Parts: sequence; C-alpha cells; structure tokens
Amino acid sequence: MSCNRFLVIGYGNPLRGDDGVGQSVAERVASWQLAGVRSLAVHQLTPELVMELAEAETVIFVDAWIGAFDLETAAIRLEILQRTTPDDPAGHAMDPRTLLVLTELLENHQPQAYQLLIPAQQFEFSEEFSALTQRGMEQALATLKQLFALDQIDFFLQSNQCIDQGRLL
Repeated sequence: MSCNRFLVIGYGNPLRGDDGVGQSVAERVASWQLAGVRSLAVHQLTPELVMELAEAETVIFVDAWIGAFDLETAAIRLEILQRTTPDDPAGHAMDPRTLLVLTELLENHQPQAYQLLIPAQQFEFSEEFSALTQRGMEQALATLKQLFALDQIDFFLQSNQCIDQGRLL
C-alpha cells in the first residue's frame, strides 16, 4: 500500500557544478514539508531505493540534462518514464527505468514515473551552478509546486503549459 502520493528523487554529484542540481532540488522540496510528498537527495540511483519507490504512487526523478539546446532558451523537460529491461540489475548505479523494473519485480508495484531534466553545461569541480542551471532549477521548483498543488500530474502534462510531446516549455 502506498504511503506517499509523490516521491521526488534528485540525484547527481554536488561537487561537480551543475551535476548537483538534482540533489539541490530534492533538498528544497524536502524543506517544504508537504503532506504526501517525500523527497530524497542521493549521489546515484541504487537498488536500495526500491523500498522507497514501493511506498509511492508517483515518482519524479530529477537530474541534470546535457543535451542539444540553445543556451538562451533552454527549458526543463518533464517526461513520462517507461520501464525497460535492466542491463545489469545487480549493478551498483543504475538509471531510473532500471530502478522501476526492479521495483515491479521485487515489490510488485508500478508507480507512475516521470523524469524532470534540468539543462546543465558546467561539470568541473565546483559547488556553484551555471546561470543556465540556476534558471532551470527555479523553473523546476515552480513546476513541482504546481504539480503538488494540482495533485494530478497527468492533468498538468496536458494543460496549456505543457506542449511538445510531454515536454514542459
């Protein structure tokens, strides 16, 4: 039985510049102390997170995104995650899709899953975010507040704020 409506898992390395944005978002969400929302900041996704996913109705993975984007107009991406067969289910670090498959196999639970990707460009040793990632983090936090207020992520994805195949612009 699910105990949390939402589980936010932010991951990345906070000592590698923009790579730490997932953890930073998760820490901020945790500070809101919202009922029905659990938020975890981790360095990497590991099999130990299966129990957390088993307790959630909806999970949102937050990570830095290195992509082909215009630095001036880059925006966060919110996408539905599909489950895939794990390449190495016994591995130490994994991606969100593999973690979802393990949750289904081990706990017989399939939470709705999404990834929130924040544009990133600077991965040198640093605890500071680039201006691009800082803007993306603020946009991600505003988006998450709205999602939690609506309590219906599917409705949010279909609203007039979300276009272009499930990506938030």
